[in-house]
Amino acid sequence: MRKWNNIIITFDFVTLHRNVSRYCAIVAVFFFHLFWMEAYSINIKDIEKRLSVINRVRPDSVKIDSLIAYARNIRYKFPQKAIAIFDNCKNIAVQGHLDERIVKSIYQKCALYIFVDENLDSALINCEEGIRIADSLKFELWLAKLYRYKAISLRNIGYINTSFDFFRKSLRSVRNRDSVLLGKLYISLGTSFKNAGLYDSSAFYYIKGYNVFDKINRKKESISALINLGQVFYKLKEYEKSEYFLNQSLLIANMYKEDEAVLGLIGLAYNKLGGVYFMEKKYDSALYFFRLCERHYNMVNYDLSNLYINIGSVYNVLGNYDSALFYYDFVKKEIKKRSVDNLFSDVYNNISVIYISQAKYNLALKNIDTAIYMATKAGTPGKLISYYENKYLIYEKLSDYKNAYTYLLKSKTLSDSIYNIQKTKLISDLEMKYEKEKDQAHILTLKNENLQKNLELNKRTNQRNIFLAGGSGILVISILIFAFYRQRVKKDKIISDQRIEKLEREKKLLAAKSIVEGQEEERKRIARELHDGLGVLLSTAKMQFKTIEDNSPGNSEMLKKAAGLLEKASSDVRRISHNMMPGILTKLGLDEAIEDLFDNINDTPGITATLNIENEEERRLSENTEIMIYRMVQEMVNNTLKYAGADKVSLDLIYEDKTVSLQYSDNGKGFDVDEKLKNKSIGLTSIQSRVNFLGGKLNINSKPGRGTTYFISIPS
Repeated sequence: MRKWNNIIITFDFVTLHRNVSRYCAIVAVFFFHLFWMEAYSINIKDIEKRLSVINRVRPDSVKIDSLIAYARNIRYKFPQKAIAIFDNCKNIAVQGHLDERIVKSIYQKCALYIFVDENLDSALINCEEGIRIADSLKFELWLAKLYRYKAISLRNIGYINTSFDFFRKSLRSVRNRDSVLLGKLYISLGTSFKNAGLYDSSAFYYIKGYNVFDKINRKKESISALINLGQVFYKLKEYEKSEYFLNQSLLIANMYKEDEAVLGLIGLAYNKLGGVYFMEKKYDSALYFFRLCERHYNMVNYDLSNLYINIGSVYNVLGNYDSALFYYDFVKKEIKKRSVDNLFSDVYNNISVIYISQAKYNLALKNIDTAIYMATKAGTPGKLISYYENKYLIYEKLSDYKNAYTYLLKSKTLSDSIYNIQKTKLISDLEMKYEKEKDQAHILTLKNENLQKNLELNKRTNQRNIFLAGGSGILVISILIFAFYRQRVKKDKIISDQRIEKLEREKKLLAAKSIVEGQEEERKRIARELHDGLGVLLSTAKMQFKTIEDNSPGNSEMLKKAAGLLEKASSDVRRISHNMMPGILTKLGLDEAIEDLFDNINDTPGITATLNIENEEERRLSENTEIMIYRMVQEMVNNTLKYAGADKVSLDLIYEDKTVSLQYSDNGKGFDVDEKLKNKSIGLTSIQSRVNFLGGKLNINSKPGRGTTYFISIPS
């Protein structure tokens, strides 16, 4: 039993009465350090003894803070006990009307359900309760924290798009209130984009999160950002960058080894480093880092299944099949223990390959059948190609040529289905869509021409009728009222002209609206096809080249050059897709997309961009409106970068009650506005057409040598 030195403290009760808050803080800090020192060596009896001591603490606010600090330190080893403590804190806070402590207790419970217990349904229930209370009490910072937890829970369940809505709400609520929370939000967004396969956006937000923590010197919080950046570049097969960021994370993490959560992150970084070295065929280094990961995972009681799959794969490649089988068997037991029947099919496939090499064909057949069952149930047909090939090899070794031929045929058929038929269908679909939209555009042009002719005919007919009526009136009506009717004719003519002008304006607006909407839909379609279609095909081609390179060492240099060209093409496809329709605009809205655009401007040497967004109501506009405004800003920025020669730009975006106002300025060389409008400048025409489309107003203030300012007002 650990012995503690006696501590004697003398209190001045008058001073204590005047400085209650200071006393509370001292007590809370004392209990926090006390809990941390004993966190790794406690049992249930120790917990009950410690709780009995804390429950005698007064006032209730200090008691709750001490209980929460203690529960956080035991939550990994005793999660159910920690939940009970959080519930007790909530009850004490309710009885004492300590509103912020009520929300704090619920928040800590949400964190446990998400990151420790992985009970996402319970996490969502508690998030809803906390959000309801925090919203009623106008606790904006707690709202931001709870919105983030709800977004993470929804994302982990699989509701990616819905989770982005709550990330956006969290960003709006946090504003500049809490830099630590803002950094965590950026990292959570990076993970969401990574899960969606949008690695460029993912890296962007991870870097933003890291920069926030680096700026406020919170190194411990930046560890996860660096590890995730390593994972993103691993996915992009940029292994040198992946290794760099993972090593950077370890440099920081090793400064905080006493933190149990950091121990888990160290283990994760080692695991990912092992994966990098495995892909680089540095198997000794891979095993070394996997062993370091195993040591840290055991310290914090983490699941070892994925790690042991990695270790088994290394031994498999090295030909040490007994060791590989040892680790694979461990994973198989974990799968059965947790009743998981649709995961880790590769484990059974790898075991089958080992048994083939050992001529144990019956065991190989049994394991490959399990792998095929799992992959079929999980809906991963890509894996079935190699599984069928392995089953073909087993039957060939058994001299069962009928079944061998059957599974060889299945493998080839499935391969054609995935890589050839799908490619042909994609190209055919693209051609059909292109021809269809080309025909629709032609029909729209003909309709506009017919509408123009009809309007002109109506105009001439109306004018003729007006003159005939006036002439007849002059002949019939006496000379005394001639002046009156003459005036009336003029008035009617003005009214008719105004109506015709109105019809022409409406016709032009309709045509402009159709063109603009068509352009944006075309941008979306092409961006989607590039990212989801051509991008996938290029990635598949890279994989095929890699396979050919492994099997044809004689052509290695030529294949590497071809693979490099494919990598450049894939990168260009991602960049073009992002420029045509940024994922941030559709996922998080106009404000985040414009912030992203201005961050990119600031990354350009020789120019400084300033952005001010005032959106007090935290509202979003319709999708078309946000796209149109973004395109206007994009066009103004493009004009500045191409022609103005400016070194400073600024944008004020202000959401008012019924309007949205933009004021964009640069200090470039300016231009003659009247001359540009007269010459129908493409850039200004594009901006004007979008303003007209939204029913807004545009005013441009510019003179040669005095810069340019755009004033835009749009009804919301």
